[in-house]
Amino acid sequence: MPVDPSVSVPTAPDFLLCNAAYGAGLRTADCGAAALIQFAEGQVPFPYVDHQTVYLSHTVPFEATFGGCIIRVQFADHSAGSTLMWIIPNDLRTLTSQIIRHCVTEERGIGGFATLGLAGAIAFVDSGTAMTDIALSPWPAYTHFLTITVSSVNSPEINPGNTDPSIPIAIGTEARGHVPGLIDTCIRTAQMMQRGSSRTWYDTHVSAGLDHMSYQCDKNLGSPSEVDCTQIEWSQFGPGQSGSNTLAVSPGAPTFLHSNTCYLAISAALSVILTWAQIQTAVSTLMNTCIQAPFHPVQGGRAYYSPSPSHRKRQAASSVTGLDALPPTVNITMFEQHEPWPGSAAAELRTCAWQAVLAGLTVSHCPDI
Repeated sequence: MPVDPSVSVPTAPDFLLCNAAYGAGLRTADCGAAALIQFAEGQVPFPYVDHQTVYLSHTVPFEATFGGCIIRVQFADHSAGSTLMWIIPNDLRTLTSQIIRHCVTEERGIGGFATLGLAGAIAFVDSGTAMTDIALSPWPAYTHFLTITVSSVNSPEINPGNTDPSIPIAIGTEARGHVPGLIDTCIRTAQMMQRGSSRTWYDTHVSAGLDHMSYQCDKNLGSPSEVDCTQIEWSQFGPGQSGSNTLAVSPGAPTFLHSNTCYLAISAALSVILTWAQIQTAVSTLMNTCIQAPFHPVQGGRAYYSPSPSHRKRQAASSVTGLDALPPTVNITMFEQHEPWPGSAAAELRTCAWQAVLAGLTVSHCPDI
């Protein structure tokens, strides 16, 4: 399925996101062949429905598989009643081609998804009738949207329109703020979610009794490559990694993880032992907030414990979320560095980029940035 590189889709408020949670080791040829199996052609809008109620309509969901690649088209399930969207078939073909190009071909064979029709959900928020707790809002039929997902046949079946944390971030970012507190709630909803889990954004109630984490994006930390940061997230915290292990962190002795231009530092002001689940949750939430947030520039960022006086309750370790991931004094920093890895954490402490991070200066003054 060839694509014109000059074509820019999707257009805001729809977006495209690549992440290895949707599969790794994908081949462009397999995904291109899968796309040719199921996708109709046409320049005229056609009805796509959630069950066959409209004559000659296309029924969603549907999927196509070739080799190790599977492509799924799915409606999000946040609104009640029957779903019908009028879609130009060639728009789906173009979106699918762009996912394959950006995620499979350009980003080292990983999967991803794109949204189509997200404007309806954002219009509902802009109308002023949505509730501050988006999990309690009765989403009307015109808020329907769908996703096209390109993934590995070995990956769990995920409907990103329901469970990807980027969805509430996109809705909150693109809304104009007619409902006080709703945008903040959308962001906090995303921080309670984990990509690849079954938790949906429209059923996630943000508790007021949890400690707060702060996720601070900072242009002084540079713009580490999204591909490189995703590689850290997947290789260190993906399926099969050390989820039950712990990491001891001591003052002045941070642990560094790195992939090309993306560096991750785990540091603490007091000696502490962290579970891999705590680190994984904080890193994934930091990625969602600063590196892969729809409609935001890619920036480095920090994750750290920052409670307000009214938020003292901590969750059990087994139910950790992005709102309650790290204990006091721990800081996780993601930053850009073009100097080669010096070979040890002790040597990394002396690099220009890390010294800039510690001093609150911009890493752009360092070599090759």
